[in-house]
Amino acid sequence: MFTTATYVTIGGLTVALSFLVWRGVRFFRHDLRSWKALIPFLLGQALGMLSVLCTGGALGYFFGFVAHVMNMGGDKVLSGATGSATPAIHGGAHPGVITPSGAMVLVLLCVGLATAWKSITKSVSLDFGLGAASGSGLGLSAGGAGLAAATLVPLVNGIGIQITGAFN
Repeated sequence: MFTTATYVTIGGLTVALSFLVWRGVRFFRHDLRSWKALIPFLLGQALGMLSVLCTGGALGYFFGFVAHVMNMGGDKVLSGATGSATPAIHGGAHPGVITPSGAMVLVLLCVGLATAWKSITKSVSLDFGLGAASGSGLGLSAGGAGLAAATLVPLVNGIGIQITGAFN
């Protein structure tokens, strides 16, 4: 059965934060002088947070499924390693609405990424993929959904309005 997550558990949040910690430690060990090394991971996080907020469609289902897998894996690891329960963390009540013009921008970003995927290096694609997975887990938490609703959703919606306004 194909299920998607609409919430994040403590195990899923642990996995999402583990990706964030992994990239942070790697940055401080290797890339400290080059802040642009964080761009692929942060872009992946933004795409994951925005896509998990989609109400349906391929992007919403795919990133919801990624969050579901992270919840299941994180729950097993956390309960197996510590023996503790992994309850669900309550997300935000109203995370922000991506308008049709904002959805257009999100699809255009995914098309651009799919086009450029073969030409990017493995380390950049790894950073982007882990950032997107981390963003899909964090985007279902109250703090992540609030961050996306306050910054990313208005930005994408505004860019979409500008694009559709130029062709209207």
